[in-house]
Amino acid sequence: MENGIKHCSILVVDDNASSRTILTSALNEIGFGYVRSVSNGAMAMSHLLQSVDSPMNGSTPPVDIVLSEWGMDPVGGLILAHWIRMSKNSPNRFLRMGFVSGNLDAEKVELSRSAGVNGAMTKPFTMAKLKTHITNIITANPVFVKTPSYFGPTRRRRSSDVTLSERRHMRDITNEDLGQGTHPQLGGFNLPNYMAQIMDGTPREQIDYTALNWAHTLLQKWSEDYADWIKNDIAAMRIALGIIVRGESHRVRAMSLLHGNAVRMIREGEAMNYPLISAFARTLKAAFEGTQGNTKQVLDVAETSIQGLEAVVNAHAAGRGGDVANALEVSLMQMEKKLGQINPRHEGYHTGQYGGLIV
Repeated sequence: MENGIKHCSILVVDDNASSRTILTSALNEIGFGYVRSVSNGAMAMSHLLQSVDSPMNGSTPPVDIVLSEWGMDPVGGLILAHWIRMSKNSPNRFLRMGFVSGNLDAEKVELSRSAGVNGAMTKPFTMAKLKTHITNIITANPVFVKTPSYFGPTRRRRSSDVTLSERRHMRDITNEDLGQGTHPQLGGFNLPNYMAQIMDGTPREQIDYTALNWAHTLLQKWSEDYADWIKNDIAAMRIALGIIVRGESHRVRAMSLLHGNAVRMIREGEAMNYPLISAFARTLKAAFEGTQGNTKQVLDVAETSIQGLEAVVNAHAAGRGGDVANALEVSLMQMEKKLGQINPRHEGYHTGQYGGLIV
């Protein structure tokens, strides 16, 4: 491995310049021949798309491993992981990815596993710890599995992670091609060990990627996008709003969840081509600014905002959204008037160039 890693290419994704420099320097010292870095998930997506046909000595060489921080603005590591594994635009849904983050807890590690990440390591790190983390990602060549609720490298998963229906069909899906068995959304991909060939110094243009291309073709019908990845967040926001409406004891925590998710969706929606997500999230955030969050007008705006978010994700209304955008614009204009009544500084909040919206 010592000599082979000089052929490997790593992309570091971290919004902290000092941390990014430290990790990049450590990887260079370990001996990796191609190390590039970007400052957030959106830039990483752009880099990966540009890297497909780029030369190894260019600014965006083909990437073998992504090492990412968790929380970044405007797009964090978890959305990046979902994009790599599930987006139809991902250039390699089998790309190896690990988290190297100072913001990991048990819940985030589990979320990363569910997103198909190969491994996770906390900061600060020692050189030995980093090398072990990367070695584990490089040397493993896991079978990738697809179930109705998961796509990524196979691993020991708790029985609670797999539904009864899935367990009835699974048997050994790692040996069953996707869509060829008794369940159309179950199957495995046992691809050649491309990393071993790269580390042996095989020129990339001489590697036979026929199996990888075949796997991508099979996966096309099971692609997802940003709307799919935030459905659970929006469901949690609805529960939180219910707690606020009923005045329950966890009201402060519920307000914090609503605000935190709204702020994140404002940034992510704009970066992921879902301007309507940003617009409704911005309205939800504005409703509670400078208020106690318990007036009927505030709660009406919050309810309508969450309904709008639900409508956007259910319709996958990306971009301008077509007919869906026109229908939802009416709701946004109505909420603008209510926001002006709640707090005059919010009057005209969404008036702009985008069909009447600022997004």
